[in-house]
Amino acid sequence: MAEAVHVERHLAISHKDFMRTLPAALGRRPDTEDPAAILVKSGPDKRLEIRLSPEGTRQIGSLTLPQTGVALEFVGYTPQEIEQFMQRFDAYYRRGGG
Repeated sequence: MAEAVHVERHLAISHKDFMRTLPAALGRRPDTEDPAAILVKSGPDKRLEIRLSPEGTRQIGSLTLPQTGVALEFVGYTPQEIEQFMQRFDAYYRRGGG
């Protein structure tokens, strides 16, 4: 069995907005859409499991932002595939101001 690779992100996003953006970030719908354990299968030996932390908030002055921890577990992916995936994932979930 392939060794799992774990990646974590902390995002200023609600669960609802995360799930709404996920199909575009993945390039497809996930195999399961339960925020507690989102599963994406890419063949018999490849899977990505995404787990969301309980939704929280962060206070910055008078501004309140949603906060969600995202844990990604890759099994069967090469380091290059993980890097490519994370570049796309980060681009879709990047929040910025200007």
